[in-house]
Amino acid sequence: ELDNCFTRSVLKRGIDLSNNQNTLSVFALGGINEIGKNMYVLEYGGDLVIIDCGAKFAGEALLGIDLIIPDVTYLQENHHKIRGLVVTHGHEDHIGGLDVIIRTFPVNHVYLPHVVHSTKTYEDVLRAIKDKGLKVTTAKAGVELDVSAEIRATLVAPVGSQYESLNDYS
Repeated sequence: ELDNCFTRSVLKRGIDLSNNQNTLSVFALGGINEIGKNMYVLEYGGDLVIIDCGAKFAGEALLGIDLIIPDVTYLQENHHKIRGLVVTHGHEDHIGGLDVIIRTFPVNHVYLPHVVHSTKTYEDVLRAIKDKGLKVTTAKAGVELDVSAEIRATLVAPVGSQYESLNDYS
């Protein structure tokens, strides 16, 4: 797929992230040039934070496959650096693969907007969080990410507590 080829190319030919201890790197593992598979990584020093992990419906071209999630090879290779997970909002293209990420990788901190959403995908994410015994910090403007000594940031959204559209929680 185009975005995975592009992402792998950027990671292989771009900045050597392992040697840039004082550089903030922000890059996509999915969601480029398509709707779905939204996933980003913030990396600084020896720490990284995952933002979302969406899914994309496979369509008729891939019979027998329901959903496609981003290429997580980089996370597999750098699992020891994962410090936290930020969820922007509850649409499938942003959370469709989160239950897999939570169950597979050593996620310690989860930041999630306070929203009631009743899809099976959202319930799967909440179940994975509960099964792993993770504490959820409500993601909202002013909350400081406290995932490591290296990565400290302040969330700028959501600013309100209720929105008509899930996208507005981002």
